[in-house]
Amino acid sequence: METNTNIHNIHPEEEIKFIQQVLDRARNKYSDTSIFFIFWGWVLVFYLLLNGIFLMTNMKEILHYLWLIMPAGGIITPFF
Repeated sequence: METNTNIHNIHPEEEIKFIQQVLDRARNKYSDTSIFFIFWGWVLVFYLLLNGIFLMTNMKEILHYLWLIMPAGGIITPFF
């Protein structure tokens, strides 16, 4: 079995520098679109809270209308 000796020759400073570069690239890549992740996270939390409230209060007959929150979020998204 052949092993890669380059992995064992990396100094800790180079490893930290590489990890920092990867994190910086990821941070820059998602910095412009992060508002969408936050917005859809809040839409999902809002939906789940209402879903739980409706289930606990036996309002199951209107439970299927909660899915209208998702298209409403889709309509709002282009304005960000």
